[in-house]
Amino acid sequence: VGSEMCIRDRIESTPETVEDNDEEDFNQRLKLLGIPDEFFEHPVILNVGRLNEMKGQDNLIKAWGNSRFSNDYRLLIIGGDSENPSEEERRMMHSFERYLKANPYLRDRFCHIGALSNKDIRLIEKKIMSKKFERPNIYLCSSQKEEFGIAILEALSDGYLVIAPKDGGVKSYIKQGINGFMVNTKSWSSIAEEAEGIIYKSDITNEKFREIQEKGQETVLKYFTMDKVSQEMLKFYLALEGRKG
Repeated sequence: VGSEMCIRDRIESTPETVEDNDEEDFNQRLKLLGIPDEFFEHPVILNVGRLNEMKGQDNLIKAWGNSRFSNDYRLLIIGGDSENPSEEERRMMHSFERYLKANPYLRDRFCHIGALSNKDIRLIEKKIMSKKFERPNIYLCSSQKEEFGIAILEALSDGYLVIAPKDGGVKSYIKQGINGFMVNTKSWSSIAEEAEGIIYKSDITNEKFREIQEKGQETVLKYFTMDKVSQEMLKFYLALEGRKG
């Protein structure tokens, strides 16, 4: 599979992380990972997480490829062990390859790379967001159900337009059309239809999308910084201690 599509992440021969300020080294690392520079000359739909059926990456590639998104957006999926995949991961990667074989014109518009350190993921996220286009860069969580979504929060903090599952705990911090969007992720067709409706068929202007992205960043800064979360945890444990007393 890895020799036929963009899963060329032979990272064992490269440093695990790169210096934040060394753009040249980082760009070289992206090439080693199999991401060509021209990939970032278009808006990107990003998905980060474990490769399995519940995470829905097989639905995501079909939703992207069978919709207007494949004309305008590149799709980047990060996750899984592409060197020594589990059976579950192998099935997901084979599903990518089967879809690309059936739709070869999409091959250069799609990239999958294996799991990376959090620092490298954040560098890639920032690389994507450094490019400005008419349409927003999107973080699309395709999970059938997402209990919380740390990767979603990281994407919000970097300024992505987040599209997340309706089912699960994401609704505790994503407010529809205010700081992000939620869609039905039960099938590729529902993802495609509802995401297309948001980006292409709504009356939301580019300026409004930018406001929603800014609200997403504000949500993380207001409720989910390390200080905020640690304070809430401390209050919780102190309350438990008080009850025991």
